[in-house]
Amino acid sequence: MKHLLIASASLLALLSTSSAVAQQGDGTRVPVRTSIFKPDNVEATPARFGVLRVPAGFKVSAFATGLKNARILAVSPDGLVFLRGRHQGGVLLLKDNDRDGRADGEPVVVANRAGVHGLAVKDGKL
Repeated sequence: MKHLLIASASLLALLSTSSAVAQQGDGTRVPVRTSIFKPDNVEATPARFGVLRVPAGFKVSAFATGLKNARILAVSPDGLVFLRGRHQGGVLLLKDNDRDGRADGEPVVVANRAGVHGLAVKDGKL
């Protein structure tokens, strides 16, 4: 009797799961066309900065150059700039000690973690 009860409960669970799966979706098939646009990589130059439109009183200039595939930035309240590149494993620190709007010296690796996909600064810490 106990085996019959377990078998019945198992069959009931299987049937209820099967009917729920069978009810998923509305059965329509919709063709989807996609395209991917990948613009050419171009060097960031002062001439290219000059064609950008910015509000009155603002200007665009390079903070740092020679950094490949810069992707994610975080700036601390005291002006430290943390950068993560697309293919780099580390997080770089850029400093503007003289506050002239340009990074001073070479970037320093401050964290080396593969797969980082976001940066945040809290209480002065990355």
